[in-house]
Amino acid sequence: MNPAVVEVGPQTVRGPGSAPRDWISVAIECVDDQLALLDDRLVEVRRLWSDLLEVVAGERAETLVLVFPTWWSSGRVELITDAADGIAAEVVVRQRAAALGADGATAVVELSEEFVVIATPGADAKVLPRGERDSDAFLGAGLRAAGFLAGTIEVLIDVPAEVSPPTPALSARLRADGLPVAYGDRHRMVRSVRGGLPDHSGARDQAGRESAGRRALSRGRVAAVCAGAVVSLASVGGGWAAQKLSVQPPAGSSTALLVEGRVVVRVPAQWAVERITSGPGSARLRVSAPTGDSTAIHLTQSAGATSTTIADVAETLRHAVESEPSGVFADLDPTGSVGGRPAVTYRELREGSETRWAVVIDGAIRVAIGCQSPPGRLDAIRDACVRAVQSAHVVR
Repeated sequence: MNPAVVEVGPQTVRGPGSAPRDWISVAIECVDDQLALLDDRLVEVRRLWSDLLEVVAGERAETLVLVFPTWWSSGRVELITDAADGIAAEVVVRQRAAALGADGATAVVELSEEFVVIATPGADAKVLPRGERDSDAFLGAGLRAAGFLAGTIEVLIDVPAEVSPPTPALSARLRADGLPVAYGDRHRMVRSVRGGLPDHSGARDQAGRESAGRRALSRGRVAAVCAGAVVSLASVGGGWAAQKLSVQPPAGSSTALLVEGRVVVRVPAQWAVERITSGPGSARLRVSAPTGDSTAIHLTQSAGATSTTIADVAETLRHAVESEPSGVFADLDPTGSVGGRPAVTYRELREGSETRWAVVIDGAIRVAIGCQSPPGRLDAIRDACVRAVQSAHVVR
């Protein structure tokens, strides 16, 4: 039996079967949450994805292949893959760009409403913002910057379902540069995925286990209200629902991109990423070194209604620090800098660790980056911290 191929995101879900539109829209909208409202009732997001995938996968297949946007977070992929438990004996995970470019002779330009992924054979994928204006020139420049050689490779423009396509001028521009251009479709994706499976039968990425009690969801009207990500923030800086960008770095790469919404930060590629929503401090993302100690980078963000200044941030932080117990925060510097970038800096002292925070701004967004290390061992994280602070920016 052929494997069932289900394309998940960024705007919809499609496969051999079809599901109610309200299931799909709520599942996509609330993928980063625990609970959602569907037809005026709370549902678990994982269970919603489980029921959705069971319908979209169609008739039961031995192997279910889930194809995700290349830039989607590892947390999203893990959630949805886990939700597929029991739908097939084997669940295989693929990224769009990797699947479509598996022949080694195709460069993939994968579009979403917010990002463009440029994946060239043998090189690291580039993730760039998709500008609203002059997108053709933007993409053309990105492809040329990626090192394409005219006539040696096909450019495949991958426009997932319900994503806005580029204008025809893009193809004309690329062809004028000597680059053969094609557009992907559902048929090509399925063919590429099935052709890349060992023996065309699949290899187990996550064992399927029997699950019981799957309940059907009604087709009633949709209320896309996500209920699981509301966090009470305890200190300045806010919290973010973090997403690890799923682009795999090349063998020699030491960094990877972390993206949440419109904020991008560069961190060590091999460090573990997790959300922290309990304990002291704000809800945050922790990127931990594989050293087994407290070495880590912490990331939070908050957005204001209008652009802010370093002076405004410093004043807010000063009030927040004064409200905390004595001895926890020290050395607040409203005119500090990290790697040449202006920042409000301060230290957070906890038992067994010291965290040096830098708060930077980009328009109305404040990004706080904390560099945690055992006492007296700041050098172990200094380079990674400077790189994170320098790279933090809003994608426009």
